[in-house]
Amino acid sequence: MQNTTKRLFLGFSVKKTLECQFFDMQQKLTLYINTEALAVLQSNMHITLGFLGQVKPSCIPALLTEVDALEKPSFELVLSAISCWQKPQIICLQGQAHTPLLTMASQVQQIAAKLGLHQSTYHYCPHLTLFRRASCMTLPQQPVMGLNDLLPVNVPVSQLHLYESYNSQSGVQYDILHSWPLVPDQ
Repeated sequence: MQNTTKRLFLGFSVKKTLECQFFDMQQKLTLYINTEALAVLQSNMHITLGFLGQVKPSCIPALLTEVDALEKPSFELVLSAISCWQKPQIICLQGQAHTPLLTMASQVQQIAAKLGLHQSTYHYCPHLTLFRRASCMTLPQQPVMGLNDLLPVNVPVSQLHLYESYNSQSGVQYDILHSWPLVPDQ
C-alpha cells in the first residue's frame, strides 16, 4: 500500500564545512554515550524550524503558499552547548533563538494550526541533533577532551527548506522538497 502522507518539517541546512566539524564532535562524544545511540548522518544535519508531521500531498501547495508569504530574514545562529533531551532521546548542540528566529518559529506554528498540521507543545529552541536514541545518563559530566575547543559554533543561515523525512535501507533520510532564500538585513 502506498503511503498517502509525507512526514515534513521546515529547517535550515548547514554548510559542508560545518558538517565536518559536527562529525568531529560526534566522534569525540561516541566513547561517552550509550551504544544504542545513532549518529545523525552528515547529509542529514540541519536545524529544525518547525516539525509539521504527516502531511497529505494535497495540502503541500497551500503550505508552500503560506511559507512564501513569511518574512524570512537571514541570520547567524550560535550553537554553544551540548545538551541531552530525554523525551526525544537526542544529544544535540543547542543555541539561543533571537527575535527574528523566534518570530519565524511562531509563524510556522500559526501556519501549522491554520492548515491542521502538527503543532509543537514545546517552546522553540534551535538545535542541531548529533545523536538519536541517546540515553541522557551517558552524556559525560566532565568536559570531553578537545570538544570545548570546538564550541561555540557560528552557523550562518541563508536558506529555509521544506524537508521530507522517510525511512530508507540506509536509515532515516531527509530530502529537500523546496527552498527559499533568506533575505539579508537592509
